[in-house]
Amino acid sequence: MLTHFQPSLLISEVYFPYIERQDVMIPAIERVLDDGFFQRIEWMIPNPAFSDQARLRRLFEQHDATLVVWCPGMIDKPDCSLSSTAATIRNHAIDFTGRLMDIAAACGATTFCVRSGPDVQPHQRPEAMRGLADSLVQLCERAQQLNNMRVVLEPLDQDAHKCMLLGHSDQAIKLVDMVRQAQSNFSLCWDSGHAMLNQEEPIASLNQCWPMVEQLHLSSPVLDRTHPWFGDTHVCVGEPPGALDMKMLTAILARAFALRQPHDRPTPVAIEQRNWMATSPDNFLSHIRQVMTTAWQQIRHQDC
Repeated sequence: MLTHFQPSLLISEVYFPYIERQDVMIPAIERVLDDGFFQRIEWMIPNPAFSDQARLRRLFEQHDATLVVWCPGMIDKPDCSLSSTAATIRNHAIDFTGRLMDIAAACGATTFCVRSGPDVQPHQRPEAMRGLADSLVQLCERAQQLNNMRVVLEPLDQDAHKCMLLGHSDQAIKLVDMVRQAQSNFSLCWDSGHAMLNQEEPIASLNQCWPMVEQLHLSSPVLDRTHPWFGDTHVCVGEPPGALDMKMLTAILARAFALRQPHDRPTPVAIEQRNWMATSPDNFLSHIRQVMTTAWQQIRHQDC
């Protein structure tokens, strides 16, 4: 099954209490790569002052592993939005994101991941979508010059928790079509939690988005709006009050397995759960490995 899916680790989630500490994160990445189960690491640059690019690049080269870098949270703000209706704000966001892409490339990243900015009034959405597409085209152009890096966007929820411009599957597909008319190095990261927060049935959403999808995030949202953890809070898979249990997670992976073509490269899959309680990261890693292994064993059994 590992020939079809590639285990990917959102290390900033596992080590969430320590993401601002380079002295913790870099050795943690090295330990994970030494272990060998995860040969693809997704990491969020904590700030533009990150200074250990050469060391990180050597780590991934030595382990023949893949680094994927996520843009930090400041890109989600109204004053730094890739989808702002104000050209000056979009240009600021493009410049800020571009500088982070330079750092990611220096670290050896193959992929840089972004999100849209905050949602706008309904009558402004077409203009904001056009602005987002233009921003992404410019970032894709820059990425091509940086070791042919790819750009990936994760659709978030539009009217639940994160309230971003781009969320629903049909909107995401239209955006990819717009960007790919100019640049081919652009795809989506599909996230089960945001699909559910957008009130989409996960497998139907995956079916719709699949031709545009480069990687999967399997996250468990809290759908009860009265609960203090409501939204995209990255609770552990299979644990209340999250909505993603092992049955649904396995069904999603089984559908992805069925959608794959024989020539496709292994699809990266990450379990997105956050170490809110600052418990042992080793326990989190063990849980994520167990979830992945159990799901793959069940799919293999069904396929036999």
